[in-house]
Amino acid sequence: MSSCNICGGTAFIPGPQGRMARSGKLPRCAGCLSLERHRGLRALLASLPRGFFADRRALQFAPSHSPDRSANPAWFTEYQDYIHTGPERFSLANIRVPSASADFISLSHMLEFEANDLAAFDELCRIASPGAVLHIGFASSLKPPKPPASIPPSHPSAGSGTTAATSPPVSIFKPAASPPLRSRPSTP
Repeated sequence: MSSCNICGGTAFIPGPQGRMARSGKLPRCAGCLSLERHRGLRALLASLPRGFFADRRALQFAPSHSPDRSANPAWFTEYQDYIHTGPERFSLANIRVPSASADFISLSHMLEFEANDLAAFDELCRIASPGAVLHIGFASSLKPPKPPASIPPSHPSAGSGTTAATSPPVSIFKPAASPPLRSRPSTP
């Protein structure tokens, strides 16, 4: 990519901790600080049919060290950006917005750092409208994940030197008790 598809910048710098892209190129846009994942998501969102988000209300959650500009606020009827810093950031398990008030919710580097990720996911489901789009981006997949302390020692991804990156996928989540999301009614 010779220019950033978010801000149009052409200058790039090293990523977090001096990281280079797998191609050896500089990964972070010097203008908007986007990384490959941000520009990839922007390309995906921009490829949706024109007006796809026009009647949607968006909530974007991201930490201040990695601002996410993937979704263009101009695409939405309403757009609220929540940038969080340090230990004062609120818990995603207690988002102070009305139920069913978001049609597009995007999280970058947030859910995996929650003390109670299941409560946070329940809260995201509460604020999501029927037919909402939910995007969740996690921290680097280049490093093997560490199982959370809450995983019992008998769980296949805990102990014995294995990690989720080398073990077969195993779900530790319980099915939600809520009804499935419905399709959004079409408007003329």
